[in-house]
Amino acid sequence: MKPKQSTGVWVLGGLVVAVVIAALAWFLLISPEIDKASDASAAAEAARDANDLLELQIQQMQALEKDVPDWRDQIAKVAMDMPPTPEAEEVIRLVTSHLEAAGLPVVQLSVAKAATVNPLALSEVTLPTLADESDTAAEGDSEASAADAESTPAEEGAAGEGEGSETAAAGAAGTVELPFTGLEGMTVAFSTEGDHGAILDALRSLYDQKDRFFTVTGLTVQRASETDEQPGRPALAVDQWTVSVTGLVFSLVDEELSYPTDEDGEAPTYAAGDRAPNALEPLAG
Repeated sequence: MKPKQSTGVWVLGGLVVAVVIAALAWFLLISPEIDKASDASAAAEAARDANDLLELQIQQMQALEKDVPDWRDQIAKVAMDMPPTPEAEEVIRLVTSHLEAAGLPVVQLSVAKAATVNPLALSEVTLPTLADESDTAAEGDSEASAADAESTPAEEGAAGEGEGSETAAAGAAGTVELPFTGLEGMTVAFSTEGDHGAILDALRSLYDQKDRFFTVTGLTVQRASETDEQPGRPALAVDQWTVSVTGLVFSLVDEELSYPTDEDGEAPTYAAGDRAPNALEPLAG
């Protein structure tokens, strides 16, 4: 019996040792390799997904590349309508020529200084309005009464609060990312009078012309009063119009074209007693 018991103990011990060795092999050798293989498989899957996404983006860029010539044409057209400098004199000549072509006099014409356009304030632009004589007279009376009235302390306080709120709004707007920059606008205001058909033709020609982008922001139409002919202004009848138009022209700031650059060469030096060159001075002899 003893030999059999001894053999059974050895067999049981061998089994225990085998199980321990197998467990150690699993935790120390096999399991880490399986984890590495799983991580490598996940990384390969992520790389395949990234490659598929990159290939899709490349295809999209290739499709957009076909539109680049059209975009360049559109940008060139915009650049023609919005030059890099304000060119106020050109705007005056443009408006004057279209009014004269329609047979209309230039009663008043002014171009304001160029100012940077704030895209966040574009929603505050009012639409053109059509005013009658009665409305204009009522507005004139209300403006005159408002000018004659003295401001009260409460109104002054309200004005101060309004200025503070505008300043706070401007500060808040400074933290918002602007959708575009570099656009400058000039306010153009002109008045004319004459037949309504000629006035509409002049406005339409200003809208259709390709020299400078012009948009109307304010339009006031009144029935003309019967007047005699004056220098530069034909006679008016009661069935004609007197029109005041306010509009905007734009310019796009270009770092290379909008600002003067330093010319090549050295600036001349001047010392005490030197004579400045005079191009109109007669030559010697």
